[in-house]
Formats: sequence, structure tokens, C-alpha cells
Amino acid sequence: LSFDDGPGIHTEKILNLLNKFNARACFFLIGNQIQGKEEIVKKIQKEGHCIANHSFSHSYWIGFWNSEKIQKDLEKCNYEIHKVTGIENKLFRPPFGVTNPNIKRASESLGLL
Repeated sequence: LSFDDGPGIHTEKILNLLNKFNARACFFLIGNQIQGKEEIVKKIQKEGHCIANHSFSHSYWIGFWNSEKIQKDLEKCNYEIHKVTGIENKLFRPPFGVTNPNIKRASESLGLL
């Protein structure tokens, strides 16, 4: 299972359901939504779930950005994840499922899968 999740208002409910069924998932987090929700992010990690990059901004325009701007956005998200969890993230899911050569270049330059 995987979730494109803020973390947001439903994260606790999702965690409770996963715990009820002893299931694990991967949470693709948006970097600018981590601040102020560090305890939820720590709970995701503590309960054994995967945490990964869903961009810092989740910008509607990411598909139009050059690879350098995308790379900076992804680096910021990885930084926020690392700051809270200590995880050296290697997974990325693009916002809206958008992919193109610039997104590919940016994610590959950071070693993201």
C-alpha cells in the first residue's frame, strides 16, 4: 500500500486502520506539510512504515519546471524528511503522476527511484 499523504488531517486515521490490520504502507510526504506535523511523521516511522518524497511544494506547475528547479524542490523535501526522521530517502513519486525528461533528470541526479 502507498499513500500520497501530506501528512494531513487523515493521516492518523490511516495509521489507526493500518495498525488494526497489522499492515504496512509507504507514505509519500509533501515537504512543506511536514513542519508542525513532526510528531505524526515520527509516528509513521515508529510504526514501521516507509516514508518517501512527494516533492516539497506539490506544485501544479512542476511539469513545466526545468530540471534544476525540480531538483531543488526534491532536495528540500528530502531535507525535511531527514530532519525529522534521519532517513536518507531514495524514493520519489511525482505530484499528479506527471513525469517528463526534466523530472527524470532531477530525480536521477539525486539517486531517487
